[in-house]
Amino acid sequence: MTAARDLFSTLLESVRVLAALPIVEMLRRLQGPAPGLARCRAQGRGRPARGPAARARLRRAIAWVDRCLPGGGCYRRVMLEMALDPAAAREPFRIGLHRRGNRVDGHAWLANRRGNGTRYDVEIEL
Repeated sequence: MTAARDLFSTLLESVRVLAALPIVEMLRRLQGPAPGLARCRAQGRGRPARGPAARARLRRAIAWVDRCLPGGGCYRRVMLEMALDPAAAREPFRIGLHRRGNRVDGHAWLANRRGNGTRYDVEIEL
């Protein structure tokens, strides 16, 4: 695929991400992980299958959009990927938590990609 065609495809994916964003953001803010992820999975299962290159473009588009928004981060990115890709919708969701002094930090990811390399005190899979 040429560079221009790849850029166009990524921009098109960005439009799909922006279209899915309002419902994902509502679910992220107003529902717990189990019902929110179930809704994203249901949406994603109805989407057309993607090959590895198309999944990479989708993840790139999700990252572009996510960088422009406050809060959310890894959890929002996983929810968007599940809502837009049927393979991601079938993968287990993982969240890792660890305590740092009086704060609890965490990271969310799909099971096919190991978090960010950090070891967590607690890992939960949904």
